[in-house]
Amino acid sequence: MSVLDRSSMFRDKKVSYLLNKFISGVINEIAPTLDPLLGPRYAVIEDLLGIDGGEEAYEFLEQLADAQILTRKFYEKVLLCPRCHSFHIIPRFRCVYCGSRNIDKSALIEHKTCGYLGEEEAFIHGEKLICPNCGAELSKQGEDFRRLGIWYYCKECKRRFDHPKEVFLCPSCSYEFTLENALWRDAYAYTLNPDVYDEFAQFSLNLTPIERALKRVGFSVEFFGSITGRSGVVHEFTIVGRRENQQVLVLDIETSPSGEVSIEEIVKFVAKIVDTTPNISVLIAMPSVSDFARRFAKEQKIVLIEAKSVEEASQKLWVNLLASYG
Repeated sequence: MSVLDRSSMFRDKKVSYLLNKFISGVINEIAPTLDPLLGPRYAVIEDLLGIDGGEEAYEFLEQLADAQILTRKFYEKVLLCPRCHSFHIIPRFRCVYCGSRNIDKSALIEHKTCGYLGEEEAFIHGEKLICPNCGAELSKQGEDFRRLGIWYYCKECKRRFDHPKEVFLCPSCSYEFTLENALWRDAYAYTLNPDVYDEFAQFSLNLTPIERALKRVGFSVEFFGSITGRSGVVHEFTIVGRRENQQVLVLDIETSPSGEVSIEEIVKFVAKIVDTTPNISVLIAMPSVSDFARRFAKEQKIVLIEAKSVEEASQKLWVNLLASYG
């Protein structure tokens, strides 16, 4: 996938949020947990997408891996039902001769002193092992006795065998199948491909410096957070910050290749803050705004930061918040 093909993915808010987490070191690797019902699950991605299930998160990560934004690393091999593709699989063990599930296993024990060889059950007396041939107690495995291996016994047909037949039951569709016709899927852990760092910076904004500035003055940070306004409309912001004293900060970033962020963008931001009534409203304009837009932002009590880079904006933001809000 080319740089231009990836650019739209970099501008996606969820992708940008995830990559900022990688770049800031909050996330180093996204590894799955293996849910017995839902298969591999990626909690970080489920929280990001607002879902409760593994398949959508897996598809999101695979899209980023196919685009070479993330790098796959093999983590585990998982089985699926070949009929309904469910991950909920129960192993079953059967007699290789009659197919019964009524089987048991036993160890073969050799008493090295007298040479007697028999099944472990014959040696068990309470919590002790007693040789049924000579009556001696067996106490040290490897010295006076040894286990020669495990064999299996069918209680239905009374036959013994080395290994039971393994089959799998899918409770979702009641289908029973063998390992040979099971579906297999590789579960992966994902890391950020270091080759896309500069490319991501070209098409998106690295929000890490701004996150650090807000944390220095006591705000927790939620990238691309949302607040429901008094009208019932859900408004999204580049950053929503919260302090322990219940102060809420909202921050948007607007950029303009022409040199000045338009007054229309500031009006849109004002409409959002009027409906959501945060304690602190911050608009970062890159690189600048007009004099009229600057006066309008001041009248609306907006913290307006004009800067040519994110690093410059984060420094000005920290100084402003430290001086005004402590």
